[in-house]
Amino acid sequence: MVQKEFLKKPSMQKGDLKVPVLYQVERTRTGTSFSVRSVKAVQHGKPIFICQASFQKAQPSPVQHQFSMPSVPPPEELLDHEALIDQYLRDPNLQEKYRVGLNRIAAKEVPIEIKPVKPPTLSQLQSMDPKQMFWVRARGHIGEGDMKMHCCVAAYISDYAFLGTAVLPHHSQHKVHFMVSLDHSMWFHTPFRADHWMLYECESPWAGGSRGLVQGRLWRRDGVLAVSCAQEGVIRVKPWASESKL
Repeated sequence: MVQKEFLKKPSMQKGDLKVPVLYQVERTRTGTSFSVRSVKAVQHGKPIFICQASFQKAQPSPVQHQFSMPSVPPPEELLDHEALIDQYLRDPNLQEKYRVGLNRIAAKEVPIEIKPVKPPTLSQLQSMDPKQMFWVRARGHIGEGDMKMHCCVAAYISDYAFLGTAVLPHHSQHKVHFMVSLDHSMWFHTPFRADHWMLYECESPWAGGSRGLVQGRLWRRDGVLAVSCAQEGVIRVKPWASESKL
């Protein structure tokens, strides 16, 4: 069995939905245990996306360890993302600056179910630690057989609200003007199902220089660490209150 071991995705520039994408694949390395492929997505003669994927033949190993999965309430005891946003919007004390952003989020159709762990109260929205956790799973049924599809869905899930973790401590003073990923890496440790509930643990150890660094872990419900993630991105903000020009 060959498993995807590592995926690195530096972002280049925006793609054009109206133009076909040409994928160029280079056999960077082919070994007995590990193989590496470099993929370049091209539009209008320019790369819009570069990916380096490493694959490994499944091997037994006496060297094994992992962190412990955080102890959190099960997803059945938590409200989903839509219900929480509706709850916030119904609160008359919600500040207008948050109401606009929540309405924008509520209008988006997301193909994953999301249940935040310890969702913040209105007062906590003002100042939060750069950490958050969600129960997540794909909407609909994928099944056991296609691990490649589960990896693709996990890649989509891993990008959800990931970089935003770095902004959480700064919501009270700044609003995000521009935010985009520079580099996104994933390490797939063990088989999993993206259509089953997994705990997504996100944290940002550092932000500065108009950039933010975030790290994440996707846990299977049985406590097994399935995927590790890391991302660096550009974060540009503006103050909520404009300065007087007098």
